[in-house]
Amino acid sequence: MLSNYEMLYILRPDMTEDTSSKIVDKFRDRLGELGVFNLDIKIWGRRRLAYEIQRHQDGIYVQMNYVGDGKQIAPLEKDMGYSEDVMRYMTLKLDTPVDAENLVPVEPSPSRDSQPEPAPEPVTSTESEAPAPVAETDSPAESAEPEAAAPETSDEATETEPVAETV
Repeated sequence: MLSNYEMLYILRPDMTEDTSSKIVDKFRDRLGELGVFNLDIKIWGRRRLAYEIQRHQDGIYVQMNYVGDGKQIAPLEKDMGYSEDVMRYMTLKLDTPVDAENLVPVEPSPSRDSQPEPAPEPVTSTESEAPAPVAETDSPAESAEPEAAAPETSDEATETEPVAETV
């Protein structure tokens, strides 16, 4: 049976923003592997701790709300327990009802290490080149778009070239 869960964890304050976002993405991907739905992550940022933990006065708070069947809690908390970057964590089962119609599975996060694809170079056309043929599609909606967007060449030809009169 699916239930709503809220997990709050505290990361060490001495890490950079990029490192902390990689850790958040790691736990997000782990929850995705475990099959949760409707994952919502809120990074509260650096906050003062109520008491000193591992000689730190501050911590980076992260809240994750998700829908799951409860089997995700133990593996995720085990991973957090092994992580040196997580100082404390806590998972709560919420009493709010689950909206079974609007469940969205968690997609893997984009890799921060991958390089963005280079932008394609703009194609410059000259007047002597013929326009490229338009591929036919099975869908009528897709075939209607290129026709509407194509400029009329007959108007351009009459405006730029004078018409010779015959006598």
